[in-house]
Amino acid sequence: MADGTTTNYGWVQPEVGASEDTWGTKLNTNWAAVDTLLGGVTAAEFGYISGVTSSIQTQLNSAVSSLSDLGVSATAAELNYVSGTTSNIQTQLNAAASTGKAIAMAIVFG
Repeated sequence: MADGTTTNYGWVQPEVGASEDTWGTKLNTNWAAVDTLLGGVTAAEFGYISGVTSSIQTQLNSAVSSLSDLGVSATAAELNYVSGTTSNIQTQLNAAASTGKAIAMAIVFG
């Protein structure tokens, strides 16, 4: 029986007991191909996919289907009102109120 190959990448699968002097070269070639395939993928990146059992997008879609899934009770319209804010809204309102009060007092009391 001759060496076999893997279905997806055609890597050599040395025949057991028949590749006595060549199996090391064949396996080293396979490992080099695996290394090239994985490229610069880090151990941390592999950790991100640990436990994934189906398409990542499918899992994301089922995990969060609405804002309430994230514990947010505001509507999309309400969130759009705060679009563009760059700091605490209450602080901005307090500053605007102080400025408005000062202007009003200047007008009234001259």
